[in-house]
Amino acid sequence: MATATITSRSILNQIRSRILMSGPIPVADYMRLALAQTPHVSKNSSKGTESNTNEQGYYMKQDVFGQAGDFITSPEITQMFGELIGVWGIQCWKQLRGPSKFNIVELGPGRGTLSKDMLKVFNRFQPVIGNDVSLNLVEISPFLSQKQYEVICSSDVLKQGENKVTPPPNSYKHGISKDYDFPVSWYKDIRDVPKEFSFYVAHEFFDALPVHKLQKVDEGWREVLVDVKPDDEDGFRFVISRHETPMLNVLRTRYPRLFETSRNHLEISMDALLVLEELTTRLEECGGIAVIIDYGHDGTKEDTFRAFRKHQLHDPLKDPGSADITADVDFSIIKEIFSDKALICGPVSQQTFLSRVGIDLRLDNLLNAAKTEVEKDQLQSGYKMIMDDMGTRFHFISLFPKVLEKYLGRLKFAGFHE
Repeated sequence: MATATITSRSILNQIRSRILMSGPIPVADYMRLALAQTPHVSKNSSKGTESNTNEQGYYMKQDVFGQAGDFITSPEITQMFGELIGVWGIQCWKQLRGPSKFNIVELGPGRGTLSKDMLKVFNRFQPVIGNDVSLNLVEISPFLSQKQYEVICSSDVLKQGENKVTPPPNSYKHGISKDYDFPVSWYKDIRDVPKEFSFYVAHEFFDALPVHKLQKVDEGWREVLVDVKPDDEDGFRFVISRHETPMLNVLRTRYPRLFETSRNHLEISMDALLVLEELTTRLEECGGIAVIIDYGHDGTKEDTFRAFRKHQLHDPLKDPGSADITADVDFSIIKEIFSDKALICGPVSQQTFLSRVGIDLRLDNLLNAAKTEVEKDQLQSGYKMIMDDMGTRFHFISLFPKVLEKYLGRLKFAGFHE
């Protein structure tokens, strides 16, 4: 694709120029520029319009999901995934005796498929939860937010007007969901979402947030940086900082226990910690339920930094802006830092979670309702992919208000407890 080539070249030049001007940069800065470099907006004075340049990061410019993209996600494979996440949220809401207003907040909603499937469940369970349901999507990409709108929302403008729904403050896009008339709003930042009891969902969100890579050397801990290759004008390489960097000092000061480890390499996302700080504060102040689903480990891995392009592993330092760059979520860090603010359950494997919340029963029901052998084959193939192929690579972790910890003997959250 010509646009992608221009974009990648532009981002490569930006990164290279920055390094040549100020020296090697943290891996987090490299990821931020490659994945989420925002478009520059220029005014056309003669027409009074705005246009975007091609200097956009990976997530800002294209549909990266599905067979035609660089990777495929569980919600894109089968409807069962989103349906069971929705059912789990309703079960937890009932256990906690949540308020009549049911707010769903999805962080990084991709194409919107997961939210669409969850809304179908919430509509089906209206006799239980009522019809005061709203969906709030946290998305920075203009391209993806439009895709999500097309998947989730009705294009009937008159219908939206008849509902007389006022867009919430701080939202930048608003609509009404297809068939169910639930209000849907888009936000750039979780801090802009209304503070209310909510069901937070983050599926493959945290693994794309920029990470700082820290390496233990003879002199202590140092940060891994990205530098230009001296003999290749388009190449980059990893180097170790000579001294402690400002971010390393911040992390050591704020989270000293993280460095009391036998591991020689850590990957820590300050962006993720800030989101989790906001999320756990909201759970503490307003109540709610949160589930994180991602590639991850419980402190058992070290270097997981990698990239994917067209469903294949790709050198993360090659052609920045053209591939998905990711690092596994270290759930042990989340538990270490936030266990004093929230009740944290898990991690458990995707296979274990979905099995416990009833995917086999849901599969049987769908197979019985299927009208053709092709439909049955698709259902069984999707089940195999999310349970066998992806079932042990992805993990679930949930967060609840800390006050519930004293009731944990009586509370058993589906998916995380037998």
